[in-house]
Amino acid sequence: MTALLGALMVLGAGALQCGCVQHRARIEAAQPPLTAPVGDPGDKPTATTVIIVSRIAVDPPATTATSMLPIDLPVSAWRREADGSLARCETRVQTPLAWWQRFPVDVVSDLLPWTWTADAAGEVRLAVVPTSAEADLLSAAQRDGYAHGAVQPAAPEKPAP
Repeated sequence: MTALLGALMVLGAGALQCGCVQHRARIEAAQPPLTAPVGDPGDKPTATTVIIVSRIAVDPPATTATSMLPIDLPVSAWRREADGSLARCETRVQTPLAWWQRFPVDVVSDLLPWTWTADAAGEVRLAVVPTSAEADLLSAAQRDGYAHGAVQPAAPEKPAP
């Protein structure tokens, strides 16, 4: 009787170890080629700075993150071109909570002997940030109630006698 109980416990423990869940998020670094700066030929081309969660990278290759839990990767990227223009990208890559991870299907899928993978992919697509004159920005801020007048320079302090 004890041998049968021991065998059932081993089979039960083995069944609980069968299924596996993996979440995989991939960020593609599809960006335009670097441009050479105008002016001094010794200058280096500009580079794209990418922040993935809290990790900063310059011109990174594709990045992949894996986890047993759902993944949520905020991505922020920018580049200052040689002509002075600024390009920026804000995106987020989230792995889905798949149907096979929802009750009651997860009871069965966890017992099956293979790995279930939830994939998500995002791409760094830089878009040029439009520029405008300071006077235009100030008038738009005043119109929208964010500015109350031009900023006056501080008066120089008089030296003590």
